[in-house]
Amino acid sequence: MPSDTLVFSSLCDDAIAHILVYVDFPSAICFSRITSKSLSQRIFPVTIQNPSKAFHHLWFEMFKRHGFSPIEKQQLRRNEIDYVKECSDRRLLFGNLVGHHAKKRNTKRSCFNLPNRYFQFFPIVPSSEVYDDWDPPPVDFACRSFILTSTGVGGELLFLDPFDGTVSVHSQVTSNTQKSDAAIMEYAMLNAANVIVRHGTIVDMDTDEKEDHIVGDIIDDNSQENKAPPSQVLLDVEHYFNVDLSDYFSVNGIPRGRGDTHMQANNNRNPQHVGAGDDVVIDYIGVDSKPIMDDSSISGNMVAVGRTLSNEAEEFDNGLVCTEILLWRKMDMDNYYKDKFVCRIGWVCSFIELCTKYDRLFVTFPKGNGPVTVENRVMMQEASDEDDEEQMNSLGGGRTIFVYPLVPYEQESQDEESSVERYFPKPLLDIKCTSCVSTIVLDATGETLLVGTIKGTIEVYKLSKEAVATCTHILDVRVSVVTRATELQTEEIQLKKDPCEYLDFSRNDEVAGRTNVENPFDAVGTESAVDIDNCNVHLNLPDIAPLDTDSEEGSDIQMDEGEDVTGFPPLNTSQVIDSLQCPLHLPANQCGFISLQHHRSDGTTLSLWTHNGKEFRVSSVIDLPLSARKKPRVFYDGRRLVVLGKDNDGMVILVYHVLNSWEDLDYFDKLDKGYISCTRGDESSGVYNLTNNLGRIKFASQIRHAGLGGMENYDSIYISCNERFIIVNTKTGNLVGRGGESDGLLIIDLEDQS
Repeated sequence: MPSDTLVFSSLCDDAIAHILVYVDFPSAICFSRITSKSLSQRIFPVTIQNPSKAFHHLWFEMFKRHGFSPIEKQQLRRNEIDYVKECSDRRLLFGNLVGHHAKKRNTKRSCFNLPNRYFQFFPIVPSSEVYDDWDPPPVDFACRSFILTSTGVGGELLFLDPFDGTVSVHSQVTSNTQKSDAAIMEYAMLNAANVIVRHGTIVDMDTDEKEDHIVGDIIDDNSQENKAPPSQVLLDVEHYFNVDLSDYFSVNGIPRGRGDTHMQANNNRNPQHVGAGDDVVIDYIGVDSKPIMDDSSISGNMVAVGRTLSNEAEEFDNGLVCTEILLWRKMDMDNYYKDKFVCRIGWVCSFIELCTKYDRLFVTFPKGNGPVTVENRVMMQEASDEDDEEQMNSLGGGRTIFVYPLVPYEQESQDEESSVERYFPKPLLDIKCTSCVSTIVLDATGETLLVGTIKGTIEVYKLSKEAVATCTHILDVRVSVVTRATELQTEEIQLKKDPCEYLDFSRNDEVAGRTNVENPFDAVGTESAVDIDNCNVHLNLPDIAPLDTDSEEGSDIQMDEGEDVTGFPPLNTSQVIDSLQCPLHLPANQCGFISLQHHRSDGTTLSLWTHNGKEFRVSSVIDLPLSARKKPRVFYDGRRLVVLGKDNDGMVILVYHVLNSWEDLDYFDKLDKGYISCTRGDESSGVYNLTNNLGRIKFASQIRHAGLGGMENYDSIYISCNERFIIVNTKTGNLVGRGGESDGLLIIDLEDQS
């Protein structure tokens, strides 16, 4: 060791960083600790006043290639951030979630129980004091009413009060939570033990008494109920009730912004005046939050709330519906949200997606509703004349996505009428899809739009700053799964016949993502996608004709009667694309995306789509072991896949580990070379990996808790996550908190503060 250390000490910083960049983070830390003190101080930039740029860039690249969300520290410059500590803390949070530390003691266990001190309860009660404290009213989440604004470890929460419609921001979600007596006692005893060990004890007659006082003080401190007011109120109660209808509806009863582009089928409606005395119902669509990405860093955040205004006295066909989206922006150096944007649309919307990069909204409308393009307007007039309602509906908003700009809000204006009309902008672009749209999602770059359709296809569009959309791929889930499984089955059969002929175990730097050996920082960066599917074994397969089991060449391959040629079980891959999940801080080309298909008879199927440098393809499929009667909620950030659903035992949170970084290779078991990973049983939880060697998804753990109960099949469930928190709505919060409230939010804090 001394001679090796002497050799490394004689190298310059760039050379040592060049070597360490090819190892994983734990190995680099281990090397830095066992080497000499002088070399260790050179490698760790936090131990010296003038850190080396080479080593600082090394730790930054290691933090970056994990796929972590960028660090949210507004006051610190990039060269002042301790990336070693940040990376260690993020890895610890992830280990607490998937149970890496617990499984080291028992490698056969696929699940573990989170400590009770991780669970907290956020009660939701009316702000007024008109109800009995021991019998609070139930909470019905008609829409998404809570979301974490941070993609990293921040605890800021955007909350829509389901009782009075107040939209507020809580700077720390744990500032209004309750803990159970058992959790408080567990947390207090651990902290008291740390305090006693840290300060030491004096061996005398009063030692036990002093320790009891320490434990009692900590218990008293943690028993205090947290009740902190929101840090900012975006919409208060007065704004909810004092609505000027003239801002949304014209004097003839038609919602503003339609002009001559409203549906021709609505022309036969009798215009009705909407006066100040008419009752207008305000229904919230939900809240949303997205970071503002600047290359690979976060420069700010934008929150949004959507609502619809409709006349209560008339039927829906009257058309008196207006959709309003309110947005607020906060940049790095701001302490609160101040830049306000407004976008009002004179129709009811189906899906709304926010683009923070170019300040736009992507909106779809139901069939037969919404604006129409110039080309379709004449066709719709002809369809209306011929009373062809089906043709008219097919030309409506069902297949078209409209792009609207966000309008900056002005407090006062000289011309009140023009000021109102400016909040009803005209569409910048209309994107015509091949099938009716069922869901849309925009990736972190703002340049890739993913569109799910009712026919089970996913359309990929490339967007530009000039509001131009180009369709690059149309992905069919069923075709992609069958094709990929058939290819792997063919490779498997060839490998069984003569493995040595088709396997090349030589090191392939190009497959490993290291195309430029002279500059390793460019190679390990997360800008380019890495083909992890073929990282260990490089297949040199010749062109293989379709398999013919009746031929003499394939007669030696034994196949069971009735066995599927793909070796893949039948899954629910032919239903509507219900939702698409893409990380908020990583591009889709790098980490892929998740598609969800749900059917009340067949259940729910998740598909992981990854980019191989040319196109997206299915890498893994999960047949969720959940009840088919309740559609689950999914969160995906490129590394963790969290599913909230219900099975025979009640509500459960399933956690899956997604392989998108070389740092996680040790956690994935190597499969038999050339075989499809179709692991069955409790340890798989429905995971089927369509890969050669390493599975892209691995079941990590499941979370069950008394605080997850109380949900019926008709109750709506929602989930919001980041790298530290998991928040879901619950109706059994009284089993977690110390009060009498039962409806609210169950918060899982993965940061072990004991």
